[in-house]
Amino acid sequence: MAWLRNRPIGLTYCDEVKAFGGYTLFCSIRGHHATLIDLQGRIVHQWHHPEGIQHLKLLPNGNLLIQTLPPQDAGGAERIGGSAGALIELDWDGNEVWIHRDLLMHHDYVRLDNGNHLYIAWDKLPAELNGKVLGGFKDPKDPEVMWADVIKEIRPDGTLIRECARGST
Repeated sequence: MAWLRNRPIGLTYCDEVKAFGGYTLFCSIRGHHATLIDLQGRIVHQWHHPEGIQHLKLLPNGNLLIQTLPPQDAGGAERIGGSAGALIELDWDGNEVWIHRDLLMHHDYVRLDNGNHLYIAWDKLPAELNGKVLGGFKDPKDPEVMWADVIKEIRPDGTLIRECARGST
């Protein structure tokens, strides 16, 4: 994907010899819709959601699994790139089929074959560890806390099964 200077709307180039058949699914950065296009760049379908759509995946049943845009307030985590407020399954018509909210989730997730979900979330690093982390630089916009990653696994009903941070089992 490239940034185009004049950012025209629509298909800008397609090499029929090198292109694979099928469709392309994408969403805009910090937008409220996802778009499915064919090889000629024609819109086949769009999904819309008022909380926004980012980090999307098409499920085998044809539904769309999305993360929403960042929440208004997540204790500072909402200002970190990739932050999301919810994981939502949308049907073809954009209706919510399933939803899980975690104000600290971000970037990536997967639905497992058993119906559970794994996703990455932010976690505040204990204050006594902040000074032990080397590198980086101080910026006036830096939050007072340092964030670490955790991986969470939840059941379809939202029950937390396990949470793993770096170095834990």
